Amino acid sequence: MSYFVKFSDKFVRFFYSLHGGPGGRQVDPFLKSRREMALSRVIVRRLYERSGRISFMAEKETGRVEAFSDGVFAIAITLLILEIKVPKLSHEISSPVLAAALLDLWPSFIAFLLSFFAILIMWINHHGLFNLVRRVNPGFLYANGFLLLLICFVPFPTAVLAEHLEGGARDAAAAFYCGTFIFISIGYNLIWQCMVRGDLLKSEVPAEHVRKITRAYLLGMAVYAVSTIVALFNGYLGLGMNLSLWILWSVLGYRPSRSS
Repeated sequence: MSYFVKFSDKFVRFFYSLHGGPGGRQVDPFLKSRREMALSRVIVRRLYERSGRISFMAEKETGRVEAFSDGVFAIAITLLILEIKVPKLSHEISSPVLAAALLDLWPSFIAFLLSFFAILIMWINHHGLFNLVRRVNPGFLYANGFLLLLICFVPFPTAVLAEHLEGGARDAAAAFYCGTFIFISIGYNLIWQCMVRGDLLKSEVPAEHVRKITRAYLLGMAVYAVSTIVALFNGYLGLGMNLSLWILWSVLGYRPSRSS
């Protein structure tokens, strides 16, 4: 508000320095002062109202994008459970037989838990990004759409991993699963770069905080790439490296600290 007051005062002084009054006529100093104050108040009020409308529209647009994205995350995380199929057994079987059949589904349970927590952590980080953005632009929307496309894809590599986790193709299935997160990491990096280079960040986000998130995103993408390569030779080790990034994404704070 103070910025608008200073701007309007300078504008009014400049106007009267040129014209002295309406039509270029000299006016009484007392009336001139009252006119300056009235004109200044009108300018401040109109500029402030315009700023408020712009801020409201920007918040409305970011809210719509975040709500749509939340829906996609919710659908993707729900679809994971559909990959766990009920064992097809006869109604005459005994309880031990059913228990053994359910235990045989352990690869599906493991894959489900891995992807459930992966999508949950991705959603939390996505929410963190939207706490830093003040408006959106077309580049941001396309980058966010690319990320949502990959989020929808996660149930498929999850099903592949569950199917082959205890078979001879375990390494290939694990590499396919880890490789999916390389592209998801690219999606997050695209969104972040759109925010930084497109001047979409809130003004209170310090430069050091921007550098911290940039380094974390680049490190994450590198680890995903290495884990994919490792998984080609040792599926369990590759998956372990992939899961280690849960720690990074869980502790990566998006709210700027007071010290920064």
